[in-house]
Amino acid sequence: MELWLVFFAGMFSLTAPRVDILAVALPANFIPILATLTIYFLPKNQFKAFITSLIGVWTHSVGLIIFIPLFLVDGTQKNWKYILLLLSVLFWGWYFISFSGQSGVIKSAYPPFYIIPTIQIFSLILIGLFGSIGPYFLYKMDNKRFKLIIAYIVIVMVSGYTDISRGFEYAALPLAIMAGLAVSKLYEIIKIKKKFLSNYFVLR
Repeated sequence: MELWLVFFAGMFSLTAPRVDILAVALPANFIPILATLTIYFLPKNQFKAFITSLIGVWTHSVGLIIFIPLFLVDGTQKNWKYILLLLSVLFWGWYFISFSGQSGVIKSAYPPFYIIPTIQIFSLILIGLFGSIGPYFLYKMDNKRFKLIIAYIVIVMVSGYTDISRGFEYAALPLAIMAGLAVSKLYEIIKIKKKFLSNYFVLR
């Protein structure tokens, strides 16, 4: 199942509405990757989650409103130590000394309600459909990561305000993973049903 999940998630990840800027190494474009890694690590290894979060916060200031809420949603008492470390003067002092003037923050290149090219409409329908089914399977499999990934999607969509396409750009990777999970689980169900029907007709 993991192989199919990776395959479908990779395919769906290409449906982000701003694929034209994904090839450019802008700091903000690494936030979804680091957030996804944080969501993966957080339930089982808070230290690794802290490292990916710290890189995320240093990569772009938007990381503060993304990574700290993820630690809060996880709800583990130990997380407060990492939240305080993420906010600590020590790390931020080093950040400003090392990376002052190199934040890479840019303004949106598109109007707030950017019209998605027609060629991507079908792909976006797919990611929207399967990306909304995926959380159901994740909820059944791993309730903690379900809460984390939903929290992340809500945060980035709300923090985008009227810039829907930018919010979707941040949400595209976890949605793609959810879509990949949905398709792989549906594929498994169909395969099991097909095998059951084949055995049924053979027995008859």
